Amino acid sequence: MTANSLTDRHRANPTKLRGVVYTPPRLAEFLASQAFGALGESTSIRILDPACGDGQLLLAAYSAARARNITVDEVVGYDIDRTAVDKASIRLSDVPRTTLICGDFLELTARSQGPMDLFDTTHEHEYLNFDLVVSNPPYVRTQTLGASVSSSLGERFGLTGRVDLYQAFVVAMIQALAPGGALGLLCSNKFLTNRAGASLRRVLLDELQLDEIVDLGDSKLFDVAVLPVVVSGTRANGVQKARPIDFRSVYEVKGKVDGFGRPISVLDALSKQRDGIIHDGNRSFLIRRGCLDRGAGSSSLWNPMDPETKKTFETIRESDVSELGVFGKVRVGVKTTADSIFIRSDWRELPRKQHPEPELLRPLLTHRDIQPWSAEPGQRQILYPHRDEGGRAVAVNLANFPKTAAYLNNYRDRFGGSSLRN
Repeated sequence: MTANSLTDRHRANPTKLRGVVYTPPRLAEFLASQAFGALGESTSIRILDPACGDGQLLLAAYSAARARNITVDEVVGYDIDRTAVDKASIRLSDVPRTTLICGDFLELTARSQGPMDLFDTTHEHEYLNFDLVVSNPPYVRTQTLGASVSSSLGERFGLTGRVDLYQAFVVAMIQALAPGGALGLLCSNKFLTNRAGASLRRVLLDELQLDEIVDLGDSKLFDVAVLPVVVSGTRANGVQKARPIDFRSVYEVKGKVDGFGRPISVLDALSKQRDGIIHDGNRSFLIRRGCLDRGAGSSSLWNPMDPETKKTFETIRESDVSELGVFGKVRVGVKTTADSIFIRSDWRELPRKQHPEPELLRPLLTHRDIQPWSAEPGQRQILYPHRDEGGRAVAVNLANFPKTAAYLNNYRDRFGGSSLRN
């Protein structure tokens, strides 16, 4: 890639480098509700957000506690951004017993996990003992962090592979929970189904009694370039009950579909435990309900297994047929959150200077192009600015592909768009 790559631009942009995008109020309320759904009976609690941003999640958690007649002994928020802390202070001005700290929660957690110093009067070990932790931790791409920072985070927090910043925050959040304390997490859903998320999946299964996973998919509930998921559960403290883990997913359904006649927002439908097809404005979504399918172990990919899907798999496995995995390795297909930019059927209609070089345009095969015993790509092609290098996809140098560079430059602002953050 050139020096003006997406990674370089993220590193040069303080907002992108910190992964800053604040959580909308309605989504904050849903996350708080999920966390309290996992929490057992409590009369008083301490609440923490280790990356509190402007305080929206802390306010939602406090309001949810009051609505449930639960006394809030303390509300604590950390953030490295002084401006964000000042905004949170204003938002939480009417919330009693609130402590907001401009500081790095990951550093505090790292110190508290070390050996106890007899001369240390900060009592950080005892202080990190919260009944409810809610957060939308900063999401910063591994490429933006850099290999050395990613590796250091992995060593400090017991994670392997390509560690993103939010993964380290998740481990720190769990460490800050009291036994039986509840976690409400909003983060990228990438860890559910990619190899890099295996160690985080293991941590969540080993350290938490998971209550529910809600994959918000492409619902676009706020302006981020990644797809979000909500995870809730309680700190297991070595004792876990063997029970199914609820899993819901929300993905858009294209074309004319039938569903509930009256429009309803995605979050309202989830809060009211609706599933099936729902209509939210001009878009329709399928809400699937099932249990977490963990495959062969904790490192396996996480997917929702609803009754219909489970029955289908059982039918296939009972029949005298071979699965695709017998013939070759099944891989995840191309995934983009900017399909309209990379996938088109009208490439030839673009101005000549912006028509991507032919070698970067590949025929696209989707489920719509597959029929029994045959498959033929349709009219759409995908712009794929990568090359194969020993079985790995490596980004091309756009300086060698000026037409593609000119085309992509039209969408520079969108590519620089946001990552998850409170």
